[in-house]
Amino acid sequence: MFDMDKDGVLSLKEFERLMSCLGRAGGEENAKKYASKVSADSKDHSVSFNEFLTLVGNDKNNEPTMDHLIIAFQMFDKENTGKISEEHFKKILCVKNGTKSEDLHEMLTEYRRVHMHSEPETPEEERYIDYRKFVQMLQD
Repeated sequence: MFDMDKDGVLSLKEFERLMSCLGRAGGEENAKKYASKVSADSKDHSVSFNEFLTLVGNDKNNEPTMDHLIIAFQMFDKENTGKISEEHFKKILCVKNGTKSEDLHEMLTEYRRVHMHSEPETPEEERYIDYRKFVQMLQD
């Protein structure tokens, strides 16, 4: 939805558009101000998924709500399907100062255990994450 090049990182322009949709309009300078709070990229002010979660968490006493997490996932759901391919999901969480592969594996294993019961098993390239279910799993 906001990550137009689907690289798991929002450019300053993409981040500016997201901030505007969240009611924090103010142009490029305002987007830079918010990005500089969390971004490891001090030159271009790009924002990774994890950095966005940090920003959202900082707004709500470091505890992002279910709605904030869903908004964070929606920015990578260009077709607004409620789903993200598992490969894209892995890429999002591992970009920049990303999630450790062991933690990611643990989260995906738990998600599959709770939400994916298909026979025969879905081929890996067709697996997806229903991010509303994933966020609900994190909240439980």
